[in-house]
Amino acid sequence: MSTYLKLARRAAARAEHQKTNAKPKQKEAPAPQPANHACAPACVPSEPEEKPDPPVPKRDQSDISDQSPDYRVVVKMLEAPPYWLRDSYMSGYRKGTIILHVLSAAVAATLGRSAYKWTERLTPLVEQALKKEVT
Repeated sequence: MSTYLKLARRAAARAEHQKTNAKPKQKEAPAPQPANHACAPACVPSEPEEKPDPPVPKRDQSDISDQSPDYRVVVKMLEAPPYWLRDSYMSGYRKGTIILHVLSAAVAATLGRSAYKWTERLTPLVEQALKKEVT
């Protein structure tokens, strides 16, 4: 468990203690193990760890087609983009002051996805959708 989380829990316990004027519950310490005990580190109960975000699924090349669910979502969003995307990122891309990678990151953020993880995946889809929009 991270140190920050431990400190936050301690601070919350102190605040609750001050609020109720009651003693906070004491955590039982694990029984001490001899230093030469073989499973000394393994015997200490570990606290549950936070799970990382699941990895982004790999995209095959057929995902760029018009039938791709990601492509359809991108096209639908680009048809009616939010004002901040339309007035800054899309106009900047058309003027040449913003590159496609930055526009794709903004599209990922608009769709509620991590720009860090989804930009590479959405870049060809955004490019294709913008080409179809122009023609």
